[in-house]
Amino acid sequence: MASNTARSRPSIIFVICRSWVFLLIVAALCIGLWQYLSSNWCGRAAFDSAWPNRIDPWIAFVTLGVAVVIWFMERHREWVDGLPKRLDVLFIHKETPLMECRGADLASVTDIRALAQQIGMQMTGGVSLDFKIPMVQIQVERPTKDAAGHFIRYRAVLFLRNLPTPKDKAPLSKYVDLAEGKQCETWRYPFDEFHPDGAGDVAARWPAGLLRKDPNRI
Repeated sequence: MASNTARSRPSIIFVICRSWVFLLIVAALCIGLWQYLSSNWCGRAAFDSAWPNRIDPWIAFVTLGVAVVIWFMERHREWVDGLPKRLDVLFIHKETPLMECRGADLASVTDIRALAQQIGMQMTGGVSLDFKIPMVQIQVERPTKDAAGHFIRYRAVLFLRNLPTPKDKAPLSKYVDLAEGKQCETWRYPFDEFHPDGAGDVAARWPAGLLRKDPNRI
């Protein structure tokens, strides 16, 4: 997927939070301790003497490591939750991108659908959009960084049933021409004007899975 926004490298704590690395480390420590006891087991007396000298330090080390990792995970989650949120919206008609808005400020994740509809109406000059509500695709990405700093990018894809059409009128000619010419109307910061873009170029900026109407259905 092509993108013109620089993506920050995931931090170590973020990787730990999103994978099995942490559990694998703990499992490796436990296995190492078990192997040590198995290879050096010489009876109860040896075990009693090894406990304070060998095992106690291991337990203290693992306990400290777990506490440190949990602390960093909590701090990282607080940092992520406090990052600005931005929303990219794509409107697709007959499997072809028709309108795109990039980088809109998002106050809350619960506002994604409502904001996407408002963006669509503003782009069409107040014309309501006829889209398939149950098929709205939404995706959240890892923290991303640009010139303004880190932020969380959300993406929403709406599948239009028809071209933007005023009530009791024909579809807006502008969108008829865009659809016929495989062009997409793009709206991006500072949101002062619309820009024409190739539909194929726009689609290349989006994850392929989001562009399918029903990616999880056969």
